[in-house]
Amino acid sequence: MSSAMKIENISFKYTDNLILRDLNFTVDKGEFLGILGPNGCGKTTLLKNMCNLLKPLSGNISVGNENISKTSHKELAKKIAVVHQFDNISFDFSVHDIVLMGRMPHQRRFSGETKKDYEVVERCMKVTDSWDLRDKKILQISGGERQRVMLARALAQEPEILLLDEPISHLDIKHQINILNLCKKLNKEDNLTIIITIHDINMALKYCKKIIMMNNGQIEAYDKPEIVLTKENISNIYDIGVDIIRNKDKNITYIVPKTE
Repeated sequence: MSSAMKIENISFKYTDNLILRDLNFTVDKGEFLGILGPNGCGKTTLLKNMCNLLKPLSGNISVGNENISKTSHKELAKKIAVVHQFDNISFDFSVHDIVLMGRMPHQRRFSGETKKDYEVVERCMKVTDSWDLRDKKILQISGGERQRVMLARALAQEPEILLLDEPISHLDIKHQINILNLCKKLNKEDNLTIIITIHDINMALKYCKKIIMMNNGQIEAYDKPEIVLTKENISNIYDIGVDIIRNKDKNITYIVPKTE
């Protein structure tokens, strides 16, 4: 299987504080990868390096055979779309205009929007359940609604790789499931490579094909969920005991923290 993204010997630091420590892994095309770990372990910093928002101290990140540091912003935006945990939007654009911005990588300079641009925007807003918000101002909607709008904007880029930083953290349980089901559908039907940072271990277990567990800026485990999410790994990384409950009849596994 060919790779969608390759991370080679990546280290990163803010001033004198080393955040990422010599990370190496490859993401296959069509992968649904979850990145887990405690607060401050480097998950978000890793994602920001993977989309070229931050520059690594050392190492290389490539999409296909191209180093992202040598790829233009416009060309990279055709390949990678990102939904950040916090999007700082200071201008009160309409929701529809925000999503339409996702079409910019596909537009020629000084050209207007095309019929296809509007069709893509409508489709992406409908699948993210944000079409009914299209005439509202972005600063007037809730945090959960804004998260769905930001996902619609990312999908409007028609990327090969979708990076999601805690995309369900501000959503109620219904929209958590809807967003993850949509990601699963896009991953399966469109072969969209998805890389997601997430805190909910059970959601990661249910939706992700592979999981990276991070701690202190390092990768502690990287494999299929049933191999990575063990009592020992969870205890070592989160410093908490868990029970792993398996229902063989329904092929469902639950991870339950011990309260004592």
